[in-house]
Amino acid sequence: MNSRGQKRSINLVDIEDKYDGLIALEKNAKNISKVSEICQDLNVKKSTVSGWLQHKEKIVKEYKSGGCKKRKIRALKYEEIELALLDWFKDARAKKIPINGPIIMTKASQFATYFKDTEFKPNRESRIYQESVDLWMTKIQSIIDGFEPRNIFNADEGFFIKCFQTKPKRLRVKNVQTERSQKKD
Repeated sequence: MNSRGQKRSINLVDIEDKYDGLIALEKNAKNISKVSEICQDLNVKKSTVSGWLQHKEKIVKEYKSGGCKKRKIRALKYEEIELALLDWFKDARAKKIPINGPIIMTKASQFATYFKDTEFKPNRESRIYQESVDLWMTKIQSIIDGFEPRNIFNADEGFFIKCFQTKPKRLRVKNVQTERSQKKD
């Protein structure tokens, strides 16, 4: 908290803005007022900008590799494997090959073997813990107790699904009508 009892708002700046700020600082290296200008424009402190200057090479590298919208630069523990897996994934999706979790984990294991990494073990990050499932089942039961089964539905059965169903039908009807009018002529 600051002296007035208000929390300081944190402004997260993406890599692109950091890079632009560094370029502006390079152009006016000796102009201290430029640092203040950049701080004011991006709503950050001077210590933040000095941190960017310390990590300039990392920011420039990340910017040039295409990570412009990221806010933080995180080092990958298994960078070779993850980059190879990402390239494989993009190629497979371009070929319209269906991919699921076990296929990705198998391919990751193959890449780990190829790169001779003995520590790498593929796993699913989104684990489901039975305690949380049991807790949710008791909670949902108390929520739906006052409703009849016909009044309980999934989100895809609700109001918005009707919006999605009408548009393709209209497009099909329009195409049929234009085809019929062309056949008559």
